[in-house]
Amino acid sequence: MKKLLAILSMTVGVAALAAPGQAADAAFDPGCYLAGDVSLGYLMDWQNVKLSDEEDSITGEPDWSALFGEGRGLVSCHGFNVQGDFSIYNHETEIDAGKESFNLSPEASHYGGALFWRDPNVGLFGVSGSIVKSDVLFLKDMDYVRIGAVGQYFVNDQLTFGASAHYLNGDVDLKNIDHEGFELAANAKYYVMPNFSLDLSGHAMISTLSGGGEEIDFNGWAAQLQAEYVAMEQGLSVFGGVRYANRTIDDVAMGGDAEIADTQAYIGIKFAFGGDGSSLTTRDRTGPIDNTSLFLEKLPGVFDSVVAGAADAEIGGSIP
Repeated sequence: MKKLLAILSMTVGVAALAAPGQAADAAFDPGCYLAGDVSLGYLMDWQNVKLSDEEDSITGEPDWSALFGEGRGLVSCHGFNVQGDFSIYNHETEIDAGKESFNLSPEASHYGGALFWRDPNVGLFGVSGSIVKSDVLFLKDMDYVRIGAVGQYFVNDQLTFGASAHYLNGDVDLKNIDHEGFELAANAKYYVMPNFSLDLSGHAMISTLSGGGEEIDFNGWAAQLQAEYVAMEQGLSVFGGVRYANRTIDDVAMGGDAEIADTQAYIGIKFAFGGDGSSLTTRDRTGPIDNTSLFLEKLPGVFDSVVAGAADAEIGGSIP
């Protein structure tokens, strides 16, 4: 919670610096400017975890929740943009360990940025990257490097297409496990009105977990629908959405598999400053871009999910 408050206070501080140059009725100057936003929200996750081997299978259905916050800042000058961003997702679930219960609360966060060129009438292309830190079970961390390419095409005043591809590489002090692969995403954003948008996106992860001389396929896909509405002319908007994700671990060597399905619903508020804030459409096309990983941040970690699913299925869950 302290980190969420830090995100809010830091972004409000930047907003105070940028606000004096933005009069409510002044025309937007596309030359050089500052822009950014901060968002806070709450997420519910209904998870289904199926663990199977050659002889048997069990299913657990733990419920997760998360407070989350994201902050982004942008410096733009004549089409060239430099962005810095960070986020934090505090996932939490309660595990029934038989005689006693305890909370499992893995936290995922990132610090990153992007470099890109953009024409508000055409689109954008560039690169983005981040350092992602994810808690694994109780005492261990998994650190990732994530870097890739991003692009958007502004079809007209009402429609935007976007796509991204990122390479990810992480390691965890948990039996020397490494995670390496790619994360892909594509979306179509439709502005029903200048201040109301619907964003449909698809995501995929193709990766492997390796350690001890073995490699395990770890893949996933997800679909998301999000709506956003500008509630105040000063940059305050509300957003909400639903998300379904499916992740699979194919452990051929051990003869076992895991399938993790997440159904999520979330709501939040966002405060934006700088850029062209005359409408949600122009704000999106002059402000920061999304640089948050769905699979590494917005979903509970895979190891924690397996342990929570096993515990919910009443077989216990051993923690390495």
